[in-house]
Amino acid sequence: SDEVYEDLCEKIEKLVYMPGERLSENELCKIYGGSRHIVRSAITRLKDRLLITVYPQRGTFVSLIDMRLVEKVLYLREALEQEAIRLLKFQTAEVRAEMVRQMWEMIGLQEKIIESRGDMDEFYKIDNAYHACLLRAVKKENVMDLISHHYIHVRRWRNFELGGTNRQMGLVEEHREITKALEQDLYK
Repeated sequence: SDEVYEDLCEKIEKLVYMPGERLSENELCKIYGGSRHIVRSAITRLKDRLLITVYPQRGTFVSLIDMRLVEKVLYLREALEQEAIRLLKFQTAEVRAEMVRQMWEMIGLQEKIIESRGDMDEFYKIDNAYHACLLRAVKKENVMDLISHHYIHVRRWRNFELGGTNRQMGLVEEHREITKALEQDLYK
């Protein structure tokens, strides 16, 4: 059941199963070689996570992307990062300098992926690592765990909305601006 659940989560996140797409329990049983009990258990967990919607007598569908939920999760992430920036003033210059160095490193790695038209999954892993630098510097690296359960909705939206665009370079530019500001603050 856990393996079926994890695989379905990944497929919903990566848009293998598109928002609004119908999921058949019978087909899922065939795909995973499991019983209806195993598939239903996974479906219940997906429903609890708001990734699927079950309509009695109509079927089971991949949930549409809930932009209100995406906005809430992004708002919380931004609030956490703003508080982390405020807390930076209590860190040593060495800690702040190391954070900025790591951020520039992440930016360089993202640029290489864009230039080589590389793996966007890797691009977004590095994006997460970029943001983690800030939280790690203020010893709050695990705080994102509080919203990680719902962060899959942000990743779905990002894959759906940004997957076919050149938004990645815009993200890198935003990271450059943030990092420049943090770097300038080191010398005040």
